[in-house]
Amino acid sequence: TFNKILFLLPLIIIVTGFIQDRFIKVKRYEIKNERIKKPLKIGFISDLHLGLTKDKKKIEKIVEILEREKIDLLLAGGDLLDSSYHKDNIKVLKDFNPPYGKFAVFGNHEWYVGLEKSKEIVEGLGFKILSFEFVEIEENIIIAGAEDETARYFKKQWDEKGFLEKLPEDKFIIYLRHRPPKEKLEKVNLCLSGHTHSGQFFPFSIITYFTFKYHSGFYKVDENFSIYVSKGAGTWGPPVRFLSTRDIAIFYLN
Repeated sequence: TFNKILFLLPLIIIVTGFIQDRFIKVKRYEIKNERIKKPLKIGFISDLHLGLTKDKKKIEKIVEILEREKIDLLLAGGDLLDSSYHKDNIKVLKDFNPPYGKFAVFGNHEWYVGLEKSKEIVEGLGFKILSFEFVEIEENIIIAGAEDETARYFKKQWDEKGFLEKLPEDKFIIYLRHRPPKEKLEKVNLCLSGHTHSGQFFPFSIITYFTFKYHSGFYKVDENFSIYVSKGAGTWGPPVRFLSTRDIAIFYLN
């Protein structure tokens, strides 16, 4: 009997993982700060891994949720891409255009795909790519984006500290950073990250839990600085998740 359990357990986990990957959770958070002059509703996705995520219905479901939420702005925290894919599968994402636009940063996988190719595809989807750049999208609200640390391995200068020093002192700053930071980021009010997938598949979640200080979910570090780490809107590798559901985050800024 024990041998049968040992044999069946991996099979049960894999089948359960395939089923769990079909579901996506919507997480909602309210951010209050005196620097916010006008309410704003923001959608955040990360780690969609287009190419590996070939399932058109998955992408349609994500956009359907974002449309239903009536968000003002869509932010993407890296690894939108992974490899080749069918363009008709992502048309629904290209056609989704909230009032304040769509902004993204690159993750490690955009670098693996190739910088120029990734730029062409992501911009073709209607996203403004931020690579150590920032824009003011509303009075007093700044969207800033980091370059992923993978850039250093492609001999591109990576100076996050220098970039953070250039950010305004008196604005509410939302910071897109593919990998969650290890510590508080000066001047940043809300840091949005991904990368970890919350391990995606037990027992890998144990490894990622001890690797990343901010592993998954929402962390209020202090009154003026919070971090959110997405479990990912897609999957890396096989479409399997076990004890780690895909997610989309909605932020209400007041």
